[in-house]
Amino acid sequence: MFRLLLILIIFNVASSFILAQNAREEFGKNKIQYNDDQQDWWIYETSNIIYYWYGKSRKVAEFYVSIGENENKKIREIFEFHLRDKIELVIYSDLSDLYQTNLDLDVYLTPNNWKEEPKIVDQKMLIYFDGNHQNALKLIRKGLIRIYFNSIFSGSQIEEVVQKVISYKLPVWFESGLIEYLSESWTEEDINNLSFYWKKSGKNNFNRIQRNNSLLAGKSMWNYIVKQYGQQAISNWLYMIRIQKDLNSAARLVFQRNLRSLYDEWSEYYEREVNQFNISELKSQKLKLKLEENIIEAEYRDELEGFLLSTNQNGRKRIRFFNPQKKINKVIFKSGHRNKITIPESGYPLVFFIPGIQQYYIVDLVRNRNKIFVYDKDFRFKSSNIFPEDIQEIYDIEGVDEKKIYFTGNTNGLSDLFAYDLISRSYTRITDDIFDDQKFKRLRSDSIIMNTARGNIDIPVKVLDSIVPIFPFELYSIKDKNIQKSDDLQKIGSIEDFAIRGDEKLLQALNNSKRQYLYQRKSVLYDVSEPYLQKLAFGNENQIIKFYKKPNQKYYFNIVDDNQYKDKYITNEFIDQQQSNHIDSIQSKLNVSKGYFESSFGDPVNVDAVLQEFIKKSTSYQLSDLKFTEQKYQHTNSAVIFNPNQAIAYRNRFSMDDWSTTLNNDLLFGGLNTFTGNNPIYDVPHTGILFKTKVIENFNNYTIDFGVRIPTDFRGSEAFAVFHNNKFRWDHSFGIYRKSIRKIIPVRLSSEFQQVDKTFLLNHQMRYALDHYRSIRLNSTIRNDYIFLKATERSLLDTNGTHFQSIGSRVEYVFDDALNLSVNLRQGTQSKFFFEFSKRFIGNFSNGINIKQLPGFLFIAGMDIRHHIPIMKLSTFSNRFYLNSSFGTQRLLNHLGGTENWMLFRKFNYESPPDLASNYSYSQQVTEVRGHPISSRKGSSAMVISSEIRIPFFQYILSQNWKNSFIRNMQFIPFLDIGLSWQGALPDFNKIEKYSFYAENPAVKVNIIYNRNPFIAGTGIGLRTSLFGYFIRFDYGWPIQELKLRTPISHISIGFDF
Repeated sequence: MFRLLLILIIFNVASSFILAQNAREEFGKNKIQYNDDQQDWWIYETSNIIYYWYGKSRKVAEFYVSIGENENKKIREIFEFHLRDKIELVIYSDLSDLYQTNLDLDVYLTPNNWKEEPKIVDQKMLIYFDGNHQNALKLIRKGLIRIYFNSIFSGSQIEEVVQKVISYKLPVWFESGLIEYLSESWTEEDINNLSFYWKKSGKNNFNRIQRNNSLLAGKSMWNYIVKQYGQQAISNWLYMIRIQKDLNSAARLVFQRNLRSLYDEWSEYYEREVNQFNISELKSQKLKLKLEENIIEAEYRDELEGFLLSTNQNGRKRIRFFNPQKKINKVIFKSGHRNKITIPESGYPLVFFIPGIQQYYIVDLVRNRNKIFVYDKDFRFKSSNIFPEDIQEIYDIEGVDEKKIYFTGNTNGLSDLFAYDLISRSYTRITDDIFDDQKFKRLRSDSIIMNTARGNIDIPVKVLDSIVPIFPFELYSIKDKNIQKSDDLQKIGSIEDFAIRGDEKLLQALNNSKRQYLYQRKSVLYDVSEPYLQKLAFGNENQIIKFYKKPNQKYYFNIVDDNQYKDKYITNEFIDQQQSNHIDSIQSKLNVSKGYFESSFGDPVNVDAVLQEFIKKSTSYQLSDLKFTEQKYQHTNSAVIFNPNQAIAYRNRFSMDDWSTTLNNDLLFGGLNTFTGNNPIYDVPHTGILFKTKVIENFNNYTIDFGVRIPTDFRGSEAFAVFHNNKFRWDHSFGIYRKSIRKIIPVRLSSEFQQVDKTFLLNHQMRYALDHYRSIRLNSTIRNDYIFLKATERSLLDTNGTHFQSIGSRVEYVFDDALNLSVNLRQGTQSKFFFEFSKRFIGNFSNGINIKQLPGFLFIAGMDIRHHIPIMKLSTFSNRFYLNSSFGTQRLLNHLGGTENWMLFRKFNYESPPDLASNYSYSQQVTEVRGHPISSRKGSSAMVISSEIRIPFFQYILSQNWKNSFIRNMQFIPFLDIGLSWQGALPDFNKIEKYSFYAENPAVKVNIIYNRNPFIAGTGIGLRTSLFGYFIRFDYGWPIQELKLRTPISHISIGFDF
């Protein structure tokens, strides 16, 4: 308590010296609505879950209602934890619609979790449908697991505050590994991937593996814990961590050993497991792809004499022409933008051909619309066409003739097979039911082979009642809308993908969480599975191409002759044996490792009965209940039947959020201070106590921000209110702001005046999002400034003060795809280009509306570009280029030097007062040039370049998850800043070194011209860390003059770096 009071006293004493952060540019990702589908929502409520859906997502909502309560009960009993509030499921018809939400997802994005699904905001789960109900089941399970996990470690609001003070951060592997293990279980593919890292690394300890692949390491650790200590160990360890706030202490209590011992046991266990898997070296060639570029589909085309590969690189979609014999691998189509903000649509782009036409067609999803792009045989673009808006997603497509195509897709929340007329742009349904239709192939007999999940139900079921449409995918033959099973392949599992060439098939099947790759010739099956195999495709004549993806994300390929698999055929007896050998891993471990009591008196007579008390099920649900989503879904209790009469229309629901009281000195509205000439240095706002809250609508379509800030010296106040309307494509915000500040103006050696600045401002901003990371913004402001001197002396009694009224607009183009790696560490690019104008006028409303324009305009143009590059795994190399140029009859006074939010040891440069003849209207502090005092250079235009390396050095020595945030977030910063200021729009290097100053009074006129280097530069080192919720920056900078280091200056400031 004493330490906390001491810190508060220090901050209050120092607050009178704290500067505001100026020239600050706002960036941020965008929320975008491409259509009006999500204007009307509905609510459905059950015992523990609230469901939200809109028109297109109703069928998806009916499915989630039927399984939601059942899945929630499983997860609740496995965690042995009850939530205080109901879970909210926000249901979207597809992934593209989900990313049109206004719910704030960006704050949770990091390079480690941006691909995590589903997205969770508090207890809201955002889920969608991708045409496969098996994936939908996995999605809701992962979301429920994450909600329960988060609730265990957050608790009530009081507990959240306590946890923030303790500031404990769980390792990445802990949460991600647990969620993945509970939802996907431990598979043969996982042990193959672990073997890859095991043999690649010299020392095979847990920390080394988790640095390479934290998700796999975490999954393997939880698998080991459950097998060694049982399912109960999961909830026990989580509770102990919640109480102890320390992973190691909790491990001692639960496992009677510390983390290091647990890691050693893990290593010994998997040493034995890995040695059982003798993975031979792949006889393959490396396939050159971009980093993180994944193959979606591969198809050989005789007319092209090569393969067409569909790939997706985090949203950057490509079609590649690949000829391995001629070593050709070139991109013939690309679209989208590589980013780590939105999860890429996994099925796009698609390629299809029309028989007899020498051109190819590419289907891509562009801004929530499916489009066809037509290219000739030489890969030249010809034309494009767009599908009807109600076709939400396309999963597979094939051409019939120049008028007709077939495709499987989603139009109403369910996946079906369609026939589409290219001329009239109309479609007819071939299948119309609740069952999933995915991949298909059209045969020459005009019949269609399709993998569909129907569960041997021959009649079309259009209503989701007691039937949950989760069945294994099987091959069916469709002709003239007659559907019948094609082959009896049920025993091999759920068929995920397939290819056909004559009487040959390539099959990718999932059976009991084990993925198999099979080659079928006539009725004989051959097992062609190999470690790391990801995709099979037919090649030329009797060739088969295999694509491998190793855990290091690198691709390889191998072309083989299909005759080499003659000795690898499998029989039904072999398949039956594989299925019977599969025993639940947890129960199997309990059965074979009962153990005995370590006692000199021997084991009790009833040892088996005693041990059975320990290994019996503690809950009615076990981890095995969460496995095998590819099998027929079984309700453990009665299914919830959707009742449309219980659905109600959604009405806006508002709640209070983000109630906070902080020491704050950021500029609340804009970065321009009115310039009067009374004070030769920059008027620095003082720190105040900011009381702030927010009222938000349930979907964040509407928000209202309120705030009041009182300076710690009580010389004024600030207040603001902002209303945001984000429901439509154009986002609007309306703001009102009032400020009243008293300043001390020295006039004589023993005298000073008190100047009062009052500002009233109305603001409107429009934002048009081009996509999630690019936007155009228009900001309009009406402002009234009233500046006067308080009548502290007789001579000031007759002074009236001055009114400054202005109207202005600012246009911005903003790009932002940056992600937070850790505190003050980013990856990606942020850029802004802006143009602003301001016009002053005199308004008098006492006798009607009387507005008089004042002569002159102020124009400002500039840019702010920031780029952050990850280096040395945990550090970043961060760069910033800032340019600001004002022109017109009025000017903006830029102050260079110092650092943003300078708190202690601040210094000002009084040597170069501003030239009053330049007709300055406003002033601002330009971004930092460390090693120099504030106002070291002044001018109507400025440019600054900053570079620094941010090194969290303790994370290399200790861990990213060190309990103490002061140690964990400490960073070492070497930096270099260079600044330039000049008068006018563009620098004239013949005149830029001459500084002109003019001033006059009734007694004398002063006009001085002298030489001065317009450049200033500084270099040095700094430290950063977190302290009591604030981020503290210390910089020790040497000014560079004439290529020599001069007397250094210390800077202590608060807030994050650029």
